Parts: sequence; C-alpha cells; structure tokens
Amino acid sequence: MMLFRKYGLLLLLTVAFLSGKQGYTSTPNRDSCLLILDNTIQAVLSESPDKYSSGQIDELITLTHCFNQLSLPAVSIVLLTDERFAPDMTRVSPHQKVMLYQIMAQACKQNQDFDHAEEYYKKLISYYTDNDNEDSILTHSFNLTDLLLEDNKPEKASLYFLLIHKIIDGQPTAFNNRSRLLYREAKAASLQGQYSKAIALHQLAIRLPEPFTKQINLQHRLALTSLYLIENKTDSAELLLNSIGSDSALLLPEWYLTKSTLFRVKKDFKPSSHYFTLFINETNKQNDAIDQYRKKILATNSGFINLIATIKPVKKEGFFSWGLLLLVILFLLVILTILIFIISSQRKQLNKRKDNLLKAESVRKKLLQDGEALLDREKDGVTTRLKRIEKEKSEKNQAIKKLKEQIEQTQQIKKKRDKANLEINFQVRSLLSSVIGLSSIFKTEFAKTKNTQLYKYVDIIDENASLLLNIIDAYHEYTSIDSGKIACNVTRVNVIPLIGSIVSDLEEVAKQRAAKLVFNSKKIPLLLSDEAILKKILTLATKVGLNNTNRGFVIIDIDLIKKNKFCTIKIQNTGHGFDPAYITDILKPFNREGLNYIPGFIGTGMEYPLIARLAELMKGEITIESAIEQGITFTLTLPATDVYETTPLAKPDGKKTESQVVNPWKGLKVLVVEDDVMNRLLFTKILKGASTLVIAENGEKALEIVGDFFREDEVFDLVLMDINLPQPWDGVKLKDKIKELFMPYKSIPFIAQTAYAMQGDREEFISKGFDEYISKPIMKKELIRVTNIALKKKATL
Repeated sequence: MMLFRKYGLLLLLTVAFLSGKQGYTSTPNRDSCLLILDNTIQAVLSESPDKYSSGQIDELITLTHCFNQLSLPAVSIVLLTDERFAPDMTRVSPHQKVMLYQIMAQACKQNQDFDHAEEYYKKLISYYTDNDNEDSILTHSFNLTDLLLEDNKPEKASLYFLLIHKIIDGQPTAFNNRSRLLYREAKAASLQGQYSKAIALHQLAIRLPEPFTKQINLQHRLALTSLYLIENKTDSAELLLNSIGSDSALLLPEWYLTKSTLFRVKKDFKPSSHYFTLFINETNKQNDAIDQYRKKILATNSGFINLIATIKPVKKEGFFSWGLLLLVILFLLVILTILIFIISSQRKQLNKRKDNLLKAESVRKKLLQDGEALLDREKDGVTTRLKRIEKEKSEKNQAIKKLKEQIEQTQQIKKKRDKANLEINFQVRSLLSSVIGLSSIFKTEFAKTKNTQLYKYVDIIDENASLLLNIIDAYHEYTSIDSGKIACNVTRVNVIPLIGSIVSDLEEVAKQRAAKLVFNSKKIPLLLSDEAILKKILTLATKVGLNNTNRGFVIIDIDLIKKNKFCTIKIQNTGHGFDPAYITDILKPFNREGLNYIPGFIGTGMEYPLIARLAELMKGEITIESAIEQGITFTLTLPATDVYETTPLAKPDGKKTESQVVNPWKGLKVLVVEDDVMNRLLFTKILKGASTLVIAENGEKALEIVGDFFREDEVFDLVLMDINLPQPWDGVKLKDKIKELFMPYKSIPFIAQTAYAMQGDREEFISKGFDEYISKPIMKKELIRVTNIALKKKATL
C-alpha cells in the first residue's frame, strides 16, 4: 500500500504538473520553487499522513506553496484534501493550520473554486481576529474582497469593506491601504452599475497624499479612464490618460488597451488600431516569457523521472516487479475505460446537440416564415394606414384652406363694415353738426326776440340731435373697441385733478338739472390706467348720474383698498333709482328700446355698456347698484401704485380762462376752408366778430384766396381747416402746401376740424403740423376754447 502511495503520488504529481492550467502570476520565485520541489518530495512521501512529523508538515506546506506559485493549484488541493495524503489537522500547530488555510484559499481561488476559497479566507480572518492581528486581518480581508468581486458578489464584498474601514480609519497615514480599499469599492460600484459613484471613489483615491505605490495610483487612473469612456466623457478620459505619462510602463499592456479603446470610442480607428497592435505585441512578450518558463518546467520532467527511478521501494518478501507491472496495466485499463466513457458521453452529447440544432433550425425556419407573413400583413397595414393618413392630410389641408378663405372673407367683411360704419358716422356727424350748430344759433336768436314757442321747438330739436349724436358716438366707440382700433396705454395717473376737471366741465349740466355736483377729495396714490379712457368712463358715469337727478346731489367719492392695492371711484346720485332686476338690461348694448320699459332711468342705452367695455380694456371692474327711491351707485375699481402726488384742486381766481374769452378772433383775419354749405353758414354766424372772415369751399379756392391776400401783403391770422375736402385735396396736404408756398404761414395757427371724432385724432393731427383740433359738430364754446389755445401757443413761440 505504501508503494502505491509513493508511486501513485509521484504519478499524480507528474501528470498534474504536466497538465496543470497555465496561468500568469507576478511572484518572481519560480526557480526556487523547482529546487524546493526536488528537495522536499521524498520527505513528504516517506511517511503516511497520520505519522507526519511537524517538520514534514512544514515540508508539505512548502511543497504546496510551490505548486501554487507554479500555477498548479489542483496538485495543492489534492495533497491537502485527499485522505491518502492530507495531514491530520488535529495534530498540526495553530501556525501550521493557518498556513495550510492560506495555501488552500490561494489554491481554490486559482482553481476557480470561489466558494471553498471564501470559506478558508473567513477562517483566516476569524483566527487573526481572535488573536487581534490587524495587519493580517487587513491582508486577508483585501484577499477576500478581491475573491468576492471576481465572483461578481459586490454586495457581499461591501460587508468586508466596513471591516477594512474600521481598521484603517484608526490609521490616519495608511494612504496605501486606503487607496487599495477605494479601488475595490469603486470596482464594486462599477459591477452594480453605479458608475458615478465609482468615478467619485477613483477621483478621491487619486487625490490622496503620498506615500502610496505608483502602481496603485496608475490602476486608479486607468480604471477611472475606462469609467469616463463608459459615461461618454471622452474629453476627461483623454486628459487623464495623457497625464499618466512615463508611469504607464508599470501597466503598459493595460495602458495600450485603454488608449486603443479611447480612440475607438472617438471613432478615430487608425490610432485605435495602432495602440491595439502595441497591446497585442506587449501581451505576446509577456506570454513568450511565460512560455519560456513553461518550457523550463517541462524540462524538469526528466528530474521527476529520475527521481522516480532513484526512489527505492521498501523490500517485502514475496513481492517482485510483476506487481508493479500489474498496477501499471490496471492503471492503463482504468484510463482506457475513462476515455471510452468520456468519448461515449461526448458522442451522445454531440448527437443530442445535433438533434437540438436540427430542431432549432426547424423552429427558426418556422419563425422566419411566420415573421415574413407577419411582415407582409404589417406592410399591407402600413400601406393602408399611409393611404388613410394621406387622405386625412388632404382633407385637413382642404379644411384649413377653406377656413383661411372664410377667415379672409370675414376680415374683408369686417373691414368693409368698419369702413361703412366710419363713413356713416362721418356723414351723420356732418349733418348733425349743421343741425346742432344752427339750432344753437336759432336758440340764441329766439331768446333775444323772446319767442318762447319757437325757442321751445328749437330746444327740442337741439336736445334730440345731441342725444342722437351721443348715441352715434357711443356706437362708434363701442365698435372701435371690438375692431381693436382703441388702444389702451396704461400709465400712472393722478386721479384728483382729473376728476376736478370733469366736475368743472359738467358744472353747466348740473345747473341745468338743478343738481349739485360734489367731489369728496382724498389723498390717493397714482392709479394704473389710461388717462383718456379713465376720463371718458368717469365723464359718462357722471353724466348718467346728473341725467337721473333732478334737484338733488351727484357725489363722487374715492377710496383706497390698501390690502390689495386697489382704488375705488364711486359716483352716487340721489335720483329716483330703479329696480335692481333691470341692471342686466342696462348693461346690454344697443338696447335703447328695452330701456324705455325701465321706470326711473334716463339714458341712451349705450353709456354703461361702453363704460363696461372701456373698463375691461384697462383691466378694471365696474359695479352698478340701484333701488327705487335710492338713486344709482356706480363703482369703478382700478389697481393703484405706492406713489403719491399731491395736486390741489384748481380754485377760481377771478381771471378769465381760455373758455371765458368770448370772442378770441375779434380783430383777426380768419380763413375757413369748409366744403359743407350748412357748416359754412354756421361758421359765418359764429365768427362774425372777426375783422376779416373768408370762407373757401375747396382746396383750389383756398390757395387762390391765400395767394391774393399775399400779393396784397396781407396774411390771415387764423386758419380753420376741414380735413375732408374734395379731391385732390385733404386738410393735411392743403396746410402743407400753403406753408410751402407762403413762408409767413409757418407761424400762423392752423386748427384741424373733422367729423370722424376718433380717439387719438387730436394727437395725430398735432403730430402732422396742426396747432389744435376740434371735432364736429362745431360748438361755439368749444371753438372759443380751442382758438384760445392755438393763439396762445403761437404767441409763446
């Protein structure tokens, strides 16, 4: 039996040695391992395992360590685990047991037996933990985490990272171990797909202060470069790789491979191919060195054969060389049986694989046919859907085209409607201006003759004409808002003087109604509104209050809501009032007929609808409240600012105002250009106080009159110019022509007059060179005010 043990072990060692898996390790002690092997093999085989002495166990440890260094872990595993050779672990010393665990862990790891290797590393960590040896715990913890990461178990490795942290955290200067730990933690994060975390860990390791080995630092840089490439950060990868420089010689193949990968990611294949060729060449150099070493190992095979020959078997009676021959034959028969079994098994597996391949090919063909059929159906479906989409697209385009045509037609109709409304407004205002102007003159004349009957008739005509004019103006302004012709220019407005001017303008109306107009002024900040629109709203609302008050009060109050920064302007009268159920009807536009059925309300039907639209234009709000015998309360709410501007209300100073100068054209030479007969008659009556009054019915006549006067060295002191004149002239062109031909007229005031009465007309005509503007119908009082302004403006130049 001992003879079998000896020769069997030698045969096993020889076969394992020659057939061992070729690998590469950085340990430079291979030659000495071969010498140790020759010196220790006989000592190990001299006794049975249960009789190994302490020295022989040390020899066994040395021998198995050599096999590990020679990349023959399978031999080490057999020697330490097979019952024929393995020593009795209960009889070995603790130090030897630890050495054996270490060798078995290394052998199992080399042999890809990760589970057993893990168990041995755990035993080593447990042993050194009991003996409080932190350095050894750290060493084997690193070995175990390397094993777990190689076995793709990053979560399990993280548990041992905590143990390593606990040790090195107490060693502030252990930068080398800290760098090794960060490398493994980064590798674990990469295995788990946590590339950002891995990048951060490598960057932290690179920034650690020295001393720590350049090789570890280089490993971090190369790994970080690979992670940058995974994250498509090619610029960072290239910068880091170029910074390695001369240190790349420590891991030259890896540096070449990373460089090649970088250029491949950048799609620069020529340098990528170059560096990959360098990687192959460098790898081949190292493989050639391994091959040379392997040849040296194979050359030692003769040493094993000689060793077998020199070992003398123990002599026993009755035993001769036929026993050895029988054992060899028996061994060969076993080998042959194993080979036959292997070949048979391989053949069965090949046949089975062939059948599986045939089945797979059949399934593949069936799937291919089904796929082609499905593809054809999908193709037909796609074609049908494309046709439907094309049809829908065509229908949609037709609908869009039709809609555009309808929109264009609507816009054309709207333009024609607006033009027609403007023309109607102009024509009606022109006619009404004559009626109102003449009725005003007749009223004056009949008042002088004290003919009360005729005065009453003319007063009715004047009142109804004015009412009709108000309706037309309101309608025109309402439609202008819908057409977008009235723009809202929101600025900061001081409402105190604005309301004061409205009160002053409506004092005459209040006297006619025997009512008293009261404004309770209060310190109020500037409001955010359009000044012209705000004045229009408050004027209309105050007029409604006055029209619905007889021998009472119209009170204007202002108040500030500080919490929301809003201001309220409230206009309240003491008139009869009406049932609140009619408020909805009052806000309906063009509802004159409906207002006739509301007892206690006097109006044209357009005041409050127009006010509501104008307030909406300024982002303001209105409310109307009323009850029988409680009058009407109108409230306008507008946003306020934080800015205050104190402007006291103007008080009468006893001097004549511009509107109080009754005859500003007295002693002046006045030229009126007007094509309407009735308006020419009206101007003749109003301007009869002028020293010279000349009226021209068209542009040619006006040029002729101005020329005749100029040749007589005379110049008109005032020109009233109608804007709408017979072709080819209009008021603007005629004014420019007169100033061009006759230099003195550049300093003569020109007043524009028109029946359009659009918002912004005054600013437009002043920008075109007129000094003032008046809208028809021409009222004497308004003409006096405008004339005074124009004359005063020229006098100050």
